[in-house]
Amino acid sequence: ECLEGAFAMDDQLKAAACASLASLCVKGGPAVVRSVAARGMLAKVQNAADGGLGRLGPNELQAEAASALDAVLQKGISNAAILAADPDGAAALAKLLATLAVASDPNALGEAINKVSELDPMALLEALTHL
Repeated sequence: ECLEGAFAMDDQLKAAACASLASLCVKGGPAVVRSVAARGMLAKVQNAADGGLGRLGPNELQAEAASALDAVLQKGISNAAILAADPDGAAALAKLLATLAVASDPNALGEAINKVSELDPMALLEALTHL
């Protein structure tokens, strides 16, 4: 909840929240991805990554947000089978894929789908049922 509140504050707190989120994803397990998706944090981080706010140094907020998105993505992909084993996890994986669909990198979604399908094709199918 603290991280959520930071996104209503200034850019420095948003950047700190993004850095904290990235750290949680690196150190945590699939529960982190589930929680981030369930709380709507992906959209908040994506908004920061897209550069809607630029009062910090050159792209500092955007860089932290992009790093956080990448950390969530990597954790989600590497734990796709675990996430897909329950409805909340599959929904989280679906939200992650949906976030990539609007990402600034047009290849991000295709790459993520390929990685998930290589690791566990059933996880991809389960996630797609939640889109």
